[in-house]
Amino acid sequence: MNKVNVMELRKGMDMLDNAFHFKLNVIKLNANNTYEHEIAKCILALEILKSGKNFYSEAIFKNNKRADIFLPEEQEAHEILKSETKEMFEKKVYPVKTYPHYSKDQVLWFFEQVGINQNEEIAKWIKKHDDSSKEEAYLFVAKEELEKYLGVKEGFFN
Repeated sequence: MNKVNVMELRKGMDMLDNAFHFKLNVIKLNANNTYEHEIAKCILALEILKSGKNFYSEAIFKNNKRADIFLPEEQEAHEILKSETKEMFEKKVYPVKTYPHYSKDQVLWFFEQVGINQNEEIAKWIKKHDDSSKEEAYLFVAKEELEKYLGVKEGFFN
């Protein structure tokens, strides 16, 4: 586990609703979100963890706003956006500074980090599945590669 600044962690925890179950550095998945959204959240959480910071995922604040990722010691949140515009995001009122991340950008960044030629992998997948769209192929490749990277069993994101 990353080093914890207990005083700063407590300040951050005080911002969360008591109904929120606190589990530090655990990625909570939300079945109501798209695969792309959840994969992007996993990628972002892993990068935060690797940078030595601690996080809560699906954190619920006292004002009932939910953040995909909340860094309690920094008192900042990170939201994964898929269909929302920047204007829609800016209308949400969070009790802390909140940073937007576009899900597709997160996944493409991950492809770069692990050396995946996404166009080549997507082209291979589309050849195997004649009725597939490029979007379906992109998500399939992202799920498959993240499973390999995290060392979880194949089909984990299905």
